[in-house]
Amino acid sequence: MKFATDLSKGILGSPDSPVLWTEIISHIPDSVLLKPGVRILNIACGHGTEAVIIAKRMMTLGISKEAVQDSMWLIDKYHVFTEQVNDFGFKNVITGDFLEWNTDMKFDVCLMNAPYTQGAKLLYTYFFEKALTIADTVVSVMPLDLNSGHDKLKFHNQRVEQHNSYISENVSQHFNVGLTNIHYVIATQSIRHAVSKKDNKLDTIPLLYPERKRITFIAGDTDCGKSKEYDDGTEVVYAILKDDKLVTKKIDRKIASKSCRWTKAKYSVFVNYTPSNGYLNCVILPKCEMTWTRKVFMIESNSLREASKLKIWLQSKEIQTEILKMFRAKSNTYYTLSLEMANRLPYYE
Repeated sequence: MKFATDLSKGILGSPDSPVLWTEIISHIPDSVLLKPGVRILNIACGHGTEAVIIAKRMMTLGISKEAVQDSMWLIDKYHVFTEQVNDFGFKNVITGDFLEWNTDMKFDVCLMNAPYTQGAKLLYTYFFEKALTIADTVVSVMPLDLNSGHDKLKFHNQRVEQHNSYISENVSQHFNVGLTNIHYVIATQSIRHAVSKKDNKLDTIPLLYPERKRITFIAGDTDCGKSKEYDDGTEVVYAILKDDKLVTKKIDRKIASKSCRWTKAKYSVFVNYTPSNGYLNCVILPKCEMTWTRKVFMIESNSLREASKLKIWLQSKEIQTEILKMFRAKSNTYYTLSLEMANRLPYYE
């Protein structure tokens, strides 16, 4: 499928709108594009709209097509270029996951409209962080709410605040992805704005039963989301689903061995970190000596009675209401329970 060659028309509803990318790329100074030996990386290039637009602009500055081809690198997990992109003859095309790409190259500019999410993982924050380590200037389209109190966005928002040279107005009208807070950000390594300190919105909520001790939730650290299953692999607690359904997975022993979390408690209470309407799914396992993924919290108990009472308490209406209060305070629209939130919860009486 070809995109429109008349850039004045654009493709509204497409994440590769030429109208939008023409506007975005106009912010890159001619002096950068004319720099001898300039290197430009198009991350998650998809249909390659932005690559063609910046290439054509470079050619209008008098740079030969061959020099432009040598100056540009394109990387995408899937090779999904349009016919027009393939016709341009880009030489440095990489099929692979940018987050797993090991490179010593440095770039003058990175352009990207990275994937936004993978499950509950906010992929675009990882793309932005890595791009800033290999490029002087990063031009990124992303969902953005600098006032969000969501824990997953804390360091990302600080990074945007510190390094941005430009943040656009809302450009969600160019997309059809169900989001209303899409902007493009231009960020430069050398810029170091002071980052405003934001109040912790959880502090506005009084502790539930402040006289009681807090429950100690232990976050998982096993990264097995992309790991294949192995018949002879190490079994890990992968997720706790609806109706307290335990899901385990046998993963590569090398990956499992990197975990610093191995429960040897008499009883372990495993809890999902994405409660449904504040309700926590829980599973009790005796002497399991297992590790668990980042999708799960674990609480150690000394007896079945203690673990059972804890599970009943965690699934009580009182705890459900408290979790929903924290979500509202944090403007947490992803409904993921952070460790900070979890460790505010009190023990049963």
